[in-house]
Amino acid sequence: MFMNEAFDNSVGTQKSDMGMFKKFTLNLTTVALPNLIAYDLVIVSPMSSISGYITYIEYVTGSNKGAAKQGDVLNSPFGLGAVDKDYTSATILTEAKVAVPSSGDYTATLNWRPVVAGTVDLISDAVELVDHEGELFAKADTTFTTAVGTVAYDTGVIVVDSGTLTATKAVSVNYAYDNVVVPQNDIPLVNAQMKSIALIAKARRIAVYYSQIAAFQAKTDYGFDLGDQLAEKAVGQLSYRQLLVA
Repeated sequence: MFMNEAFDNSVGTQKSDMGMFKKFTLNLTTVALPNLIAYDLVIVSPMSSISGYITYIEYVTGSNKGAAKQGDVLNSPFGLGAVDKDYTSATILTEAKVAVPSSGDYTATLNWRPVVAGTVDLISDAVELVDHEGELFAKADTTFTTAVGTVAYDTGVIVVDSGTLTATKAVSVNYAYDNVVVPQNDIPLVNAQMKSIALIAKARRIAVYYSQIAAFQAKTDYGFDLGDQLAEKAVGQLSYRQLLVA
């Protein structure tokens, strides 16, 4: 800074009246990197070796029940799996049974029993049957006058008279079973499985250059080590890029 003296003899405008000049600086921003929220969402820890494993637990269904199939993921560290609100309830939705034979009565056994009376709803092609007191009736038969089959609540065996259902068509059954009675034929299972993911670190290299004059000026005038600053910013840039790629 230079000050032009307006009046050589004026008091307070001479250099000698101003005392010693003092250097001052503002903090310099060399590199600006956006803040990432990845560290707030997941646990981040350095690897102790160039290779390693991430071990985690995955919870899966252990039974076939309704729409849920054995092995379906219920929950894992990577997200919520297939949510089936009926898996642990008494309700069985769309239990697929064997196709209707070309001749003779249709017979099948429900997997979950004892069956709750009055809950069986059998559907095949355009035909829908409901049960009433252990017998199957066409849904349109609201007075329950003509039975076309039977349901054994204790064993889960259903029998439909020959000719009632269209041959070779698939059959699905919706019903409820008594999940309070012990022992039961089967119960829904939840299994825990230990799994792991292999990790292999990939080396990244970056070179930083600066002059001795710049380093000297940074140290004497501004009080920081230029080499340390460059190394810190290089690591930050690599970390930022790696998180974006991941």
